[in-house]
Amino acid sequence: MRRYRYYMQAPKQVYNLAKFISEVALVFYPLAHYKPSIVAAVSLHLASVAHTLSIVSTVYSNCLRLDEREVVSVACKFVPFVLEMAAPNGKYHALYDNFKKVAGLPLSNDQINRLKLLLD
Repeated sequence: MRRYRYYMQAPKQVYNLAKFISEVALVFYPLAHYKPSIVAAVSLHLASVAHTLSIVSTVYSNCLRLDEREVVSVACKFVPFVLEMAAPNGKYHALYDNFKKVAGLPLSNDQINRLKLLLD
């Protein structure tokens, strides 16, 4: 993820959201089988989508060293778990609150709606 941050000069909020999404992969069992490189790429992709940053196709091959279609496909599987983790009344909300305090990361309604669009 640091390589991406250097390559894209992304704002700190994008990087912090990507770290949060990486943590989601550790909490939810159905996501535990993905390689760390896939989790990092998916985290960066979803964080970029949430912040309306477009990732140039060459970033996937040069920086992340993965196929864009594979990243997008796996990213769609992450979205329900990210939304569950950030749900105000969910059982994982305490973890989200802790992360919010450390990273200064509130997910806005617009960002949540952008992530929900990936479910369609």
